[in-house]
Amino acid sequence: MASVTRWLSQHLRVEVNATKSKVTRPNGMKYLGFGFYKNKGEWRPKPHIKSVKKLEYKLKPLLKRNWGVSLEYRIKKINEVTRGWINYFRIAYMKTRMQVMDGRIRRHLRMIIWKQWKKPKRRRIELTNLGMRKKWAARCAGSRKGYFVMSKEIGSVLTNKYLEEKGLLSMADHYNKKHHTIQLQFVGL
Repeated sequence: MASVTRWLSQHLRVEVNATKSKVTRPNGMKYLGFGFYKNKGEWRPKPHIKSVKKLEYKLKPLLKRNWGVSLEYRIKKINEVTRGWINYFRIAYMKTRMQVMDGRIRRHLRMIIWKQWKKPKRRRIELTNLGMRKKWAARCAGSRKGYFVMSKEIGSVLTNKYLEEKGLLSMADHYNKKHHTIQLQFVGL
C-alpha cells in the first residue's frame, strides 16, 4: 500500500486518501455500490448487500398499506425507483435477486389492493369480476385471515399479468433486457 501510494503521488501527482483506500481481495470490498464474486475463475460484479438494503429502504414507504394514494400513482413511483436502480446496476449479475424482489413487490401490491377493497361485499364483487367462481369469491371475501395470507390466496386472480396491465414494471424482465443489451455491446454486436 505504501509503495503504490508513493508511486501515485510521485508519478501521477494523485493524492491518495489513506482512510478510504485499502488493499483487499475483490470479494471483500465495495466499489461504487458494487460487490464482486468469483465464478469459473473470473471476477464478476454484483450489487453489494448495502446497495440492496438501500433499495429495500427506498421501496418500503412505497409499499405501505396505509399510504392513501391511488394504485396507479403508487405503481408509477415504484417503477421510478426500480427502473433507476436497475439501469445503474445493469452490468451486475443479479437475475435471482430481481425475481425475489419482483415477488415481494407483487405480494405487497396484492395486500394493498385487498385492503383498498375493504368491505366483504366489494371484495366478493371484485373477485368475481376478475374471474373467480362465486362460491370461492364469497369464501375469500368473508375470510378473517390477514392481508399477507390473503395476498397469496387471491394471487390466482390478481395475477402478474393483471399487475402488469396496471403498469407495474417487472424488475426481472427489465434487468434481462438491459443486461442483454450490455452484453451485446461488450461483444461488439
